[in-house]
Amino acid sequence: ERVKKLAHVSPSQIKTFRRCARRWYYEKLVGLRPPPTAALQRGTDLHTCVEHRIMHGEYKGTDDIVAIAQAGEAYLDNIAANFKRGDVLIECKVDLTEGLALPLTGRADVVDLADHKVIDHKTTSNFRWCVPPFQLRTDVQALSYVMWAKTAQQMKMPVEFQHIYYRTRGKPA
Repeated sequence: ERVKKLAHVSPSQIKTFRRCARRWYYEKLVGLRPPPTAALQRGTDLHTCVEHRIMHGEYKGTDDIVAIAQAGEAYLDNIAANFKRGDVLIECKVDLTEGLALPLTGRADVVDLADHKVIDHKTTSNFRWCVPPFQLRTDVQALSYVMWAKTAQQMKMPVEFQHIYYRTRGKPA
């Protein structure tokens, strides 16, 4: 068994480690990852569709993915308008190094410089699985992305971290 040297950590790695250190070890240090599930692929496809809508003004994807993405239209209009003005970064690399033993890296789905928001698109089969806003106050991804936005993007406080949830089962919402 060959163990990789850890060059950085990410919020998802930290969450995986907190849930199951053994799983984190095998995925991140040994390199044994399970194949992507259908739900994971659906989430990836939705991200691509939503990003295309923000950047190009139209949806691109299969009919079922487009229907799910359209459920978030009310949120996407403002992001798209700010993108046209050059005030939105899509899939922006997050990189925090100062004062850390290992760099913390990630990808922010949307950084809205005009509205001082960092937005993460999430898919869920049921809204009961949504992380409530009060839990985002201690979420490692939320905290690290907001810290990065304040420093690297020089956003003034307050910076809001927001999840936009898309329901993937039943009627899109």
